[in-house]
Amino acid sequence: MLNWKRSSDKPQITLHEFDRNSPLLSFATRVYCKTWGHPWYVAYNFISQYARYPGFVGVVATTETGKVVAMGFGADAFEGNWWFDHVQRAVGTNHPQLEDAWVLVELSVLKRYRDCGVGTRIIQYLLSHQSRRHILLSTQVTNTGARRLYERFGWIYLHDGLIFAANQEPYVIMCKDQRGTDGVKEKDK
Repeated sequence: MLNWKRSSDKPQITLHEFDRNSPLLSFATRVYCKTWGHPWYVAYNFISQYARYPGFVGVVATTETGKVVAMGFGADAFEGNWWFDHVQRAVGTNHPQLEDAWVLVELSVLKRYRDCGVGTRIIQYLLSHQSRRHILLSTQVTNTGARRLYERFGWIYLHDGLIFAANQEPYVIMCKDQRGTDGVKEKDK
């Protein structure tokens, strides 16, 4: 990983939206594969599937040389989506933070470009380009760097250790209320 000693040393990053028909989908898939180690066809199908969902917003980050170094995407939460159905079972189908929700499905930043604001820029972009009140996400319990980033932006915990599948590590489920509250409605306090 590079050590960005001065802000002027940080890479100049440009964000570009992608959808299921965009050539950038392949570049987003490449970053996802490098970050998580999934086979190409699995990753491409996963991202392509989400790109068909309502409320999809996808973005890649490029350097000044055009290299794609990060990606992120999300879509509206809805019953029948595998991830959302698991979360509903874990926190309750009537949980207020599951109403009018959008899911930040993936944020992947190549190691060399972490800790220089790229992930933050992607999150800010994605959240500003969707219209739902509540934003949901999951990340590994052990991914303390990501958890600190989300906590810094005011995300709260809905579940502290959901296991989605056998032989998989636990994930925290987090929520952010886009209307500036702490994510907990007054009646729930």
